Amino acid sequence: MIQAQFQSWDIRNNTVLVRADLNVPLSHKTILSDFRLKAFEPTLHALIKQHARVIIATHLGNPSGPDAAYSTQLLIPWFIDRGYAITYAPDIATAHTMVHNPLILLENLRFFPGEKEGDVSFARILAQLGDYYVNDAFGVLHRSDASVTHVPALFAPTHRSCGLLVEKELRMLAPIALTPERPYVCILGGSKPHTKLPLITHLLPRVDTLALLPGLSNTYEACQQHPIGTSLHKILLPLDYQISSPVLSNTTRIIDAHAVQQEDIIISIGPKTVTQLQKAIATANTIVMNGLPGFAELPSTMDSAHALLTAVTDSRAYTVLCGGDSIARAQEYKVLSRFTYVSTGGGATITYLAGQPLPGLRYL
Repeated sequence: MIQAQFQSWDIRNNTVLVRADLNVPLSHKTILSDFRLKAFEPTLHALIKQHARVIIATHLGNPSGPDAAYSTQLLIPWFIDRGYAITYAPDIATAHTMVHNPLILLENLRFFPGEKEGDVSFARILAQLGDYYVNDAFGVLHRSDASVTHVPALFAPTHRSCGLLVEKELRMLAPIALTPERPYVCILGGSKPHTKLPLITHLLPRVDTLALLPGLSNTYEACQQHPIGTSLHKILLPLDYQISSPVLSNTTRIIDAHAVQQEDIIISIGPKTVTQLQKAIATANTIVMNGLPGFAELPSTMDSAHALLTAVTDSRAYTVLCGGDSIARAQEYKVLSRFTYVSTGGGATITYLAGQPLPGLRYL
């Protein structure tokens, strides 16, 4: 098991570049859930206790370029409210001029083109900010971003480490990845079908039931042209949907899954599907949940999400919730503390549980 080595370093007055995952859900520049921020604090506290100078690098949202709505400057008040003497650096050049500051938050990494492109040249520029490197960003370990895969390679093995959160995530998720108590139910939904759908074939041999929610289910049904062997029966697709048409609105209706028309917008699942999933949940001993049906900005579409969260947290199973938006909804419904474990990752968690490599761990 990978362990955090940084606590044994002599880093007094040295600069540590920390790749964190502070990608919190936002609404009108307001933090909806600070779960990931709080999860990062143990590593931050440990580095401060070691008298290191810390530069935090993170992404926020998925902007295509600089966008004030996704600036990490929005996170500064959260740190200040908790007593951190933190400074915001709008770019890497400015961060270099602040090297004697005890704590710096760098601007959104995704404002820099080289980050998502995995540019080695950008990685070199970023790596020059630190004497040491710590990756505590479990939620992006499945990505090949420059700060995740190339930057650690530029530090000597004795000068790079995972953080306490990454260590904890791997320790807590390993039993499910290796020897889950069965029946094992995995519920997948939400956005980013392009990253989650390829994991289905890797998950199927590991789970007893794989339930797909919108928008994975509709994407899966649209592209599935043939059976995928004997494992197909493990997949639960919705029996009915909550839809809106011809535009997205609070005015919805329930239709059978096979009755979806071209002009319909699938928003959530219907009562038949909720009942189907409740039956699977009731008999499970392990449940992993990533993604929920409905749109948070349309309250009338969230009843099914509430019902599923209630069913999972009422079960006797070992339950894991993952994904920022799902966590925010569970906090809203006051059921987050009832999960056995809550992971800061979404795609990274599912990738790990599917037995696939996490590129960000290569040099850690």
